[in-house]
Amino acid sequence: MRQHMFEPDSFEVNWEGPSTSQSVWDESLWGIPIAMAIADGERDENRLTDQVFNMGHPELRGRRLQPSEKSLIKEWLDIRDRLVRPRLRAIPVAKPTPAPSRPFVWYSSPLPATETARFTSALAKLETMVNASNDARKWRYQCWIGKLKSIGVDDRVIRWHGICPTTGVAPFYIWPCDISMGFPIEQQKIENAIRSVADLDTAGQSLGLFTYLKSDIVVSAEMTSLPLENLRMLHDDVIQAIDKLDKWANVPLGGSSSMPRAYVAMHDWIAARMSDPNSVYSCR
Repeated sequence: MRQHMFEPDSFEVNWEGPSTSQSVWDESLWGIPIAMAIADGERDENRLTDQVFNMGHPELRGRRLQPSEKSLIKEWLDIRDRLVRPRLRAIPVAKPTPAPSRPFVWYSSPLPATETARFTSALAKLETMVNASNDARKWRYQCWIGKLKSIGVDDRVIRWHGICPTTGVAPFYIWPCDISMGFPIEQQKIENAIRSVADLDTAGQSLGLFTYLKSDIVVSAEMTSLPLENLRMLHDDVIQAIDKLDKWANVPLGGSSSMPRAYVAMHDWIAARMSDPNSVYSCR
């Protein structure tokens, strides 16, 4: 480690301000090399003081000052306190450049195109967990993962807990709604906005009917410690929506005519996705 001309803490000096001999350290002259060194990035006050002191006392050849050299020590302290420290204090504190914030990802919105790397990382970790599991649903998990790796995949799914009807007449096996996963979307809002299959594509996202698998996988990986369990719960909720809407559409008395138009549209929308190889619903 480099030693300085003078270590201020190595011995005590009664410092009473610059003496007459120290007046040679004119600020307008000796402030220039200090400012230049600071501009070059030097921030150590002892090194800056040494530099100027050595320029004014070349006869010392950079040697360390001794305790008996009180006059020279006072000069060194004068340079530090009057010339160096004020300039260091005047340097504006640079504010750290904040890291650019990442786009917000949430399961009810499509994955932003810029966040593909986050999804790819989350999917790889999830795939490892799926392949190592003994879950009976494993085959569909693997099918979903395979689809999600494809360009142009339709990763939208509808979860039962979000659309479970809370009013009107429905077969007994449709109820009760399980609110442990959250409250359903207000039924009247669904029925007002959805009158046909086409309405699902235009109003489904704004209503919150869709869960986007890519986004959901990113959220599970980054905000939870159990991504595989979250996938299981999502899977079961999606399959429950398929089963319950199908049973409702095929009830002996009335069939789909007994269903509100919005629920018929959701049933038919899912059925169309099942025949679409680009949709995760085709994993069946």
